Amino acid sequence: MNRMQMIDTAHLNALRDRIYNIRFAGNWKLLFGSIGYNLYIARQLIKVWGRGNEMLHTDKSGFTKALLMDHALSDEEWFAVQFSNYVKDTREDMLACMAICFFHWAGRKQLDLSGISKSLRKDYSLAKDFIGKLSFNEDINFAFSVFFNRKVSSLQEKVESSLICLFLLAEKHNIDLLWHIDKRLEYAECKGALRKLPVNFNTRCRNRL
Repeated sequence: MNRMQMIDTAHLNALRDRIYNIRFAGNWKLLFGSIGYNLYIARQLIKVWGRGNEMLHTDKSGFTKALLMDHALSDEEWFAVQFSNYVKDTREDMLACMAICFFHWAGRKQLDLSGISKSLRKDYSLAKDFIGKLSFNEDINFAFSVFFNRKVSSLQEKVESSLICLFLLAEKHNIDLLWHIDKRLEYAECKGALRKLPVNFNTRCRNRL
C-alpha cells in the first residue's frame, strides 16, 4: 500500500469546518466570495512561480527542537516566533496555505469532502508517473490547471480535484501536508500574540539566504 492510500481522509469534513471557523487575518479577509478566493490563489501562484525551486524547505526538526527550548515568552508567542523562523513561507507552508484556501472555500459552500478518499486512490496511479517528471513550479501549475479548467463547471469537482492534486504533490515531495496545515492553523490562532512583542524583536533569526 502506498503512502497516499494510507492518509486518513475520513475526517476532511471536520478539518473543513475547523478551517472555516478560524478567524484569519491579513490576506484571508478576502475570502468572502469567489473573486476573493481566486485572487488569493493567483497571488500564491505568482509567489511560487517567482521563487520556484529556490523556495526553502521547512526545517521541521529545528522547529521541534526550538519549541522545547527555555524561553521568557508565552507559549503562544514562542510558537508564533518559531513558526516564523522555521516554517513560514517555505514550499511546504505554501502548499498548506493553498490547501487551507480550498478547505475554507468548501466550508463556506458546505461541500462534502468525504468522497475524496476514493478519488485520491484512483487518481494517484494516473498522476504519479506524470508529476514525477515535473519541477516544483510545474507541479503547482499542474495542480491548478485542474481548478482553472473551464470544462469542469462544478465547484465541488474543482475543489476536490485541487485538494487531490495538492495531496499528490505533497506525497511526491515527501511533505506531511496535514501536519503543515495543522501548524499553519495553530499559527493563525497564535499570530495575534506577536503584536505584543517589541517592534525591534527579531522573529526572523533563521538565515534565509
